[in-house]
Amino acid sequence: MKALYTVLSDDECHRVHEESLHILEHTGVRVETAIGRKILRSAGAIVDDTSKVVKFPKNLLESSLKLITRDFTLSVRRPGSDLVFRD
Repeated sequence: MKALYTVLSDDECHRVHEESLHILEHTGVRVETAIGRKILRSAGAIVDDTSKVVKFPKNLLESSLKLITRDFTLSVRRPGSDLVFRD
């Protein structure tokens, strides 16, 4: 996917990525559904069922990022108006 303009430099993108990994690993996110926490626990996330906070080890996040595709579609309600992104 080629952007028409650049908002962040490569260094800034790297910093955003690293800070995001840090937040997900050390702060985590609240996951309200028990089934969601169960799925994430089975994938290797650290789950606190009392607080409903899930923390993601850095290695889990990085290995998961390697599995995703760069091609995706943002689907909308109006037929024919989906936004398709291709690398």
